[in-house]
Amino acid sequence: MKSHDCHVFIQTLIPLAFHDLLPKGICDALTEISHFFRDLCSSKLNVDHIERLEMNIVEILYANLR
Repeated sequence: MKSHDCHVFIQTLIPLAFHDLLPKGICDALTEISHFFRDLCSSKLNVDHIERLEMNIVEILYANLR
């Protein structure tokens, strides 16, 4: 897979593929992680946006997996 294909896979297909197979908390975490990667790979970023992403990833990983 090329780099772009991996980005599409992570950002779009993983949450859809596992939506019905995994518990809701894990599906929510996968969806939020895919949004994190989408935002991280966007063409425009600023310092405030990066700091918000940094804080949100901790919440995503721990809050949805309880």
